[in-house]
Amino acid sequence: MRLAQRRNGLILASALGLLGVLVLAHIIQVARARSEVRALTELVRPGDTPQQVSDLFRANAWGHLTLGTAVNGVIPVSSHPGWMPSQNWVVWISTVDGKATAVRVRLSDGTHWHPKGAPPDRVWGREPRGSYFVSP
Repeated sequence: MRLAQRRNGLILASALGLLGVLVLAHIIQVARARSEVRALTELVRPGDTPQQVSDLFRANAWGHLTLGTAVNGVIPVSSHPGWMPSQNWVVWISTVDGKATAVRVRLSDGTHWHPKGAPPDRVWGREPRGSYFVSP
């Protein structure tokens, strides 16, 4: 009986220790992804083309971000999904006539939600036709 209790206690302690490691790894991953988002938003310049953004992305080899395909004048860059995908940050690089006109960070579940702690919107020119962004 005592041996079974001791074994169960060790299993529980091991499970709690593993859970703690997983939570810590998640917190570190989120912090790194957000740091990469901040760096990217600072490096994109007014007038950058989608090719320049792609080159910039490859040159920095960010491990927590994924460069999407430009659609309707917007280049999305998403952070890797975590335990709460709705809390992941997405960088939206708006372009008009093939040149960057704005950089915004939003939550992955909507273009209207500017995350707390995210860099401010950087808008340099016209918005793409039918822009669906709301600045905070």
